[in-house]
Amino acid sequence: VIRISLSCLVNLSLSSGDFCGTNARDVYKKLCDAFGWDKLQAGKFGFGGLFNAKNADAERKRDVWFIYASNKSSKKSDGNWWCDIFGDTIEQTFKNAPPGYFKSDRIVFYLDKDGYYRFLGVYKISERKTGCTVYKKISDHYPEGI
Repeated sequence: VIRISLSCLVNLSLSSGDFCGTNARDVYKKLCDAFGWDKLQAGKFGFGGLFNAKNADAERKRDVWFIYASNKSSKKSDGNWWCDIFGDTIEQTFKNAPPGYFKSDRIVFYLDKDGYYRFLGVYKISERKTGCTVYKKISDHYPEGI
């Protein structure tokens, strides 16, 4: 059963922890309509996709990223990558990252243990190590300043 709960869009804003739905592609499309994100990248949120739309926000500067496998979900990654979410930090480990994958700041959602995507916040790359990129939260809200 696919559920979309865009109660997260009260006043056309997102706040950390907001429930957004169970299907990343459907949630992404609705948020594209609400915020002017790049709807042509909706195909990235499905089987075999990276669940990351490059430079997809309204200004085409930030990625939109749905993390479906992490220490906060019951889903397993394909073994090529993993995300650990600790407070205001995300550590993404990637064995074979696609070229250019770690260049943009990100608007981030994560899949919780109950199968719902929640808005996590806006993150900036703070460190790049071999096989790992570290992101730090810069805002609990999107758009920022709300």
